[in-house]
Amino acid sequence: MGSSPHDKSEFAPPQVAGPSIESELSAKALRFCTQRAARPSTFPATTMPRPCRFTCRRHRQTGFDDASTASQHPRMSDAQARKRHAELVKLLRHHDHLYYVEAKPELSDYDYDQLYQELLDWEKQLPELVTPESPSQRVGGAPTKGFARVKHLVPMLSLEKIEASDSPSVAEEPDREQRNRLQDENTVNRIRAFDADLCKRLGRDRIEYIIEPKVDGVSLSVHYRDGRMTLAATRGDGQNGDDITTNIRTVRAIPLTLGDRQDACPTLLEARGEAFMTIKDFEKLNAQMEAAGEKPFPNARNATAGALKQLDPALVAKRPIRAVLYAVGACEGISFERHSEMLEQLKQFGLPTQPLWWVCDGIDEVLRVYRDEIVTGYDEQRDLRTRVPYEIDGIVLKVNTMADWEKIPAKRRSPGYAIVHKPVHWITPAETLLRDITVQVGRTGVLTPVAELEPVFVQGSTVSRATLHNED
Repeated sequence: MGSSPHDKSEFAPPQVAGPSIESELSAKALRFCTQRAARPSTFPATTMPRPCRFTCRRHRQTGFDDASTASQHPRMSDAQARKRHAELVKLLRHHDHLYYVEAKPELSDYDYDQLYQELLDWEKQLPELVTPESPSQRVGGAPTKGFARVKHLVPMLSLEKIEASDSPSVAEEPDREQRNRLQDENTVNRIRAFDADLCKRLGRDRIEYIIEPKVDGVSLSVHYRDGRMTLAATRGDGQNGDDITTNIRTVRAIPLTLGDRQDACPTLLEARGEAFMTIKDFEKLNAQMEAAGEKPFPNARNATAGALKQLDPALVAKRPIRAVLYAVGACEGISFERHSEMLEQLKQFGLPTQPLWWVCDGIDEVLRVYRDEIVTGYDEQRDLRTRVPYEIDGIVLKVNTMADWEKIPAKRRSPGYAIVHKPVHWITPAETLLRDITVQVGRTGVLTPVAELEPVFVQGSTVSRATLHNED
C-alpha cells in the first residue's frame, strides 16, 4: 500500500491559495530536498543526503545554507541523523494532523511521499531510530492470532435514548413530512421533562448543557500514558473490550503521542470516542469493492467495525478509518471542571474532536439551538447532517458541569447526566418509487442487481441508486 495519507479522499477540502508552512519553499530547494530523498540508493551505505535548510519555516534549523551545497552529499554524524529523523517525525505528524483531523492539507501527495521516504531511508540506515511512535509504524505489523480481552478501568456505558412520540398517527396526519415533524416536536417536549427532573435533583432553576452530534460509528477507548499511546480497546460489553491497539496504531487520525511536549502530558489520559468512515470515503470504498466483484458493505458503520476486527493490521491500514474523541475515562495527573473544557483540551493535545458542539445556558437555549442549528426548521437540505462529513443519527445532550454528574443517579447501563435524542425524520425510513432494476457487472464478472430510484433525501444526501445485494 502507499504511504501517503493524501489518496484523493474527498474528506479534505480543495487546497486554496495563501500562506502555509510549506508556501515559503523555493522551487529549487524543494526539488533538491525531494529528489535526493527519492534516490537513496545513489549514496554509499554510510552516507545519506543532507536535508536542505529550506524544507519549511518550522524545520529549517539544520542543513545547508543553500541548495547547491546539498548536492555534495556530506557524511552525517549519528547526532545529526537523529536530529534530522526527529524533524521528519515532527513534520509528518504535523501534516497527518492537518490532513486527517483539520481537513486542511498543506502538502501535495508527492511532497508528503518524499518526506516519508526520507524517514524510511534514515530508519533503514539506523534501525535504532525506529520506535513504536514513528510514522513508519502506521502501516501495520504482523497479523495477530486473536484479540486479548481487557477490563476497562472505568466502565464504558451507553446512553439512554428519549423514546420517540408516535403522535399523531398515520390516521391522524396522513402527510408523512408533517407527521414526522409533529412527532418530533412532541418528542422534544420530553427533553423539557428531562431538564425538569435534573433541576429538581440539583436544586437549580437552570442547568448549563452541552449539545454534540451523535456519531454513528464504532466506540473505542485510547489510553495515553505519559503522552504515548499504550492501549486501544473496543467498548465490548461495557466492562470488558477487545485489545485493538495494533489496529488503531494504523489509523493516522489518532496520534501516537500527545502534543509536542511529553513533560506537559498527564500520567494517564483515556480518551473515548468513535471510529468511522466519512460518507464519501465509504462510497468510494464500496465502488472499489463492486468493481472488484466483491460484496459491498451495507453501511459505513458496518465497514468500520469489520475493519477494526481484522487480525492483520496491514489490512486495517488500507481502510479509510478516521475518528473523533469526545469523552474521557480514567485520568491521572489531569482533571476537568466542564465537559466543554475537556473537549478543548483534547483538541490541544492534537486529538481529533468534533467540529461542531454547543454550550447552552438552560433548556430554552437548548431548544433554540435544536430548532435553528440541528434540524434548521426541519429543512433537511440544511440540517446538521449536511454540515459534518460522517453519518450522525442524533444528538447527545449532556450536563456540562462535571461535578454535577456524581449527584445525578445513573441508570442500569447508562449515566443519568446525559441523554440521546434522534430526530424522528432522521430515523424514519424514506419512501420513494422504484423506476427500474439494472444489472452491474463487476471486474471479475460478478453480477449485482441495482435499483434505479426516484431521487430521495436520506441521511443527509440524495439517493437515486441502491444495490440489491442485501435482501433486507
